[in-house]
Amino acid sequence: MLRIFDTYMKNSFFLLFLLFIFTSAYAQLSNPTISFSVEPGYGNRGMNFKSKVPSSYKDSINKADIWRQSLSASAMLSYNTSRYSRIFTGIQFLNFGFTRMRYNLKFMDTIHPDIGIVNDLSQTGSNDVAYVYRYQYLAFPFLFSSKLRIKKLKSSTLHFMMGGSLAVLLNHDIKTKLIGFSAKGQKQFRLKDKENEAGLFNANIQFGLRLENPIIDKNTFIFVQPDIYLPILKANYSDEKAQLYHFGLQIGIMYNLEKDKA
Repeated sequence: MLRIFDTYMKNSFFLLFLLFIFTSAYAQLSNPTISFSVEPGYGNRGMNFKSKVPSSYKDSINKADIWRQSLSASAMLSYNTSRYSRIFTGIQFLNFGFTRMRYNLKFMDTIHPDIGIVNDLSQTGSNDVAYVYRYQYLAFPFLFSSKLRIKKLKSSTLHFMMGGSLAVLLNHDIKTKLIGFSAKGQKQFRLKDKENEAGLFNANIQFGLRLENPIIDKNTFIFVQPDIYLPILKANYSDEKAQLYHFGLQIGIMYNLEKDKA
């Protein structure tokens, strides 16, 4: 019950913050733009445990868990709220997670209960496994940007971005990659991981910098945007609860919907 109340309060404050931004800006909206981007990134996790576990086990999985590389994407609609500020909303595909490594598996070691054991004696070298924990969300962002006044930038503009998103889980699984050996004639498996109890919803804090530069005319821009994503809620509710975080670099194109003929 306490966990549900805590979750409710966090989401309530988050929604009130977003509502304040959009309510205060509504009367001043102008110059609509639409943008599309892809976002390569790296994700990892913090870990909390429901019950006490030996410190040796914590150290072991902390060493085993490494950064996961992934690709996200977004489509955004934005409006100017003043000469130096803009609001954004739209839709995002967010691809978060982390990778857990196991090295040098021996003959008869269990790879995973859903896969089986190492039973191939013909392989040489190290037999390793990468368990890629994937949390893939459909997110609805609400972002605010403020233009930084930097005189050295001639045609380009730099913007500070901040805000957040509400996210619905599309998919959670463990993409398992066998390195140096195979099992059941395969080197890759996708495991559903129901025991992990992945949460169906999350909310993210997002901030970053956005560099825009016009191309062709004053109505088409390319942009790069390094981002940091900090999910508010745990990604799952099993004994090992992952607190995800993610760094990305958006690369995209933006169009003015009201053409500037100047």
